Amino acid sequence: MYHDVLVRLEDAGVRRVRSQELARECNVRGDRVRADLSRFDRFGIVGHGYDVHVLRINLGRVLRVQTPRKAVLIGTGASAEAFLLGVAGRMVGGRSVEPFDVVAGVVQSLRVRFGVVATEPGWAQETVDALQMVGVVAVLNVSGGGVRCPSGVVVETASPMLSFKRLSFLAPRRGVRVSG
Repeated sequence: MYHDVLVRLEDAGVRRVRSQELARECNVRGDRVRADLSRFDRFGIVGHGYDVHVLRINLGRVLRVQTPRKAVLIGTGASAEAFLLGVAGRMVGGRSVEPFDVVAGVVQSLRVRFGVVATEPGWAQETVDALQMVGVVAVLNVSGGGVRCPSGVVVETASPMLSFKRLSFLAPRRGVRVSG
């Protein structure tokens, strides 16, 4: 969360940020920001805050978000397109629809370790199991279907309903008025 906020601040031309400002952007307390960041190193200067660029680079290294990761998207229809639009901001050019055995060969040859499941909910478990069989070790499930984690695979399920509930809680705290 801190890294994402720092990217946004840097893009907006912000050079320095104090812990209270970063806390407000992340919806946490200022002492929580200072405690979290101090676990990694002393990035800030007391009374002067943090250099946004330096902090973003260092957090990126700690979190290993600087290295591009290869991922495979398994899905069809609106779920897959919505995910691509949400991640890329635009449709990804040159995408193709292939049978799973072709995808499996590509996943293995390129050593892809991350997968996104955007299938119909009833196909989610079978898809996660198939990805595990070809070497995928981390899966984001956006299908809406429940999935048990196969051995050796981390599965994160993104729930639109949970996201809406979180947003409905956070919006009033940020001064956004909800009408209706």
